[in-house]
Amino acid sequence: MKKHSFLFVSICLLLLGTRLPFSIFGNNQTVSQVFAETTNKEKAKKLYNTAVKEFNNGSETKAVADWKKSAKLGSALAESQVASQYLNGMGVKENYQKALYWAKRAYKHGENSAMAANTLGNVYLNGSKTVKKDYKKALAYFKKGISEGYMKSYRKLAYMYLNGYGVKANTTTAVKWYTKAANKGDITSEYSLGQIYEKGQGIKQDYSKAMSWYKKVQRMMMMFQHRELLKVCRQLLIFMLMV
Repeated sequence: MKKHSFLFVSICLLLLGTRLPFSIFGNNQTVSQVFAETTNKEKAKKLYNTAVKEFNNGSETKAVADWKKSAKLGSALAESQVASQYLNGMGVKENYQKALYWAKRAYKHGENSAMAANTLGNVYLNGSKTVKKDYKKALAYFKKGISEGYMKSYRKLAYMYLNGYGVKANTTTAVKWYTKAANKGDITSEYSLGQIYEKGQGIKQDYSKAMSWYKKVQRMMMMFQHRELLKVCRQLLIFMLMV
């Protein structure tokens, strides 16, 4: 009897949810508000996944549009993606001011803050006409990304030490962080290590080590199908243009 009574009361609460406070969960939300938030999260997740598929299929503009829709529904992960696209000019025109805006939103929300931190680090590292370079902020954000194990932040910290941006140039330290990133599967860091040893950039020239890293790059690239290979090549090209 008690079981049926409880079920009846639960149904009544659901039906009257638009008027009754949802205090059973310790806040002032109504049942309808909770359902609305749940629905928005589901829509945001669906839009995000759709955008990922579109991006992987080469429809970058559509992907950004759907990531924006997802972001407006509360997805911090989508906010991070939109920020990244504005940073790299993929699917939208490069715009550091907008990259900063979306990355700060994502970072504030906390979900996947490592990716947002890395984007913020890049914005302040590179700077633009609308955003002033700030190596101190860049360093802090990359370290935040590293604290959460974000692979690209390892690489960017290495890049700062290699070139002496905001820190004293130290190739040994740069190699250490590039190696950490490479060990996490970052092909760009593998390539960078090959370049450092080939050129003897700040350390003793070592063709044997250079070739060893280049072979790792080759093996990694052979693992990709043709479509994925093109993406890796584009990543390397973007990196080389930045260096």
